[in-house]
Amino acid sequence: NITFPLDKKWEVAPYNLVSTNYEQSKAIGYAEREDLPISVVSGPPGTGKSQLAINLIAGMNMEKKNVLFSSLNIQN
Repeated sequence: NITFPLDKKWEVAPYNLVSTNYEQSKAIGYAEREDLPISVVSGPPGTGKSQLAINLIAGMNMEKKNVLFSSLNIQN
């Protein structure tokens, strides 16, 4: 497991196409770190995973960076 210091300020992409909360913004900052090549975001429905993905992908696209997005939706 990787732990992150709570007092560290993470740089967040300025491309907010949809609004994000503090936790989503922090996750975007983690995902943009070059020393962490893979980011996984999970959570129950309604927690803003789609908003996070939209902003992250848009920001990385504007910076001409590569993004691989994968999603699995299991419905009972």
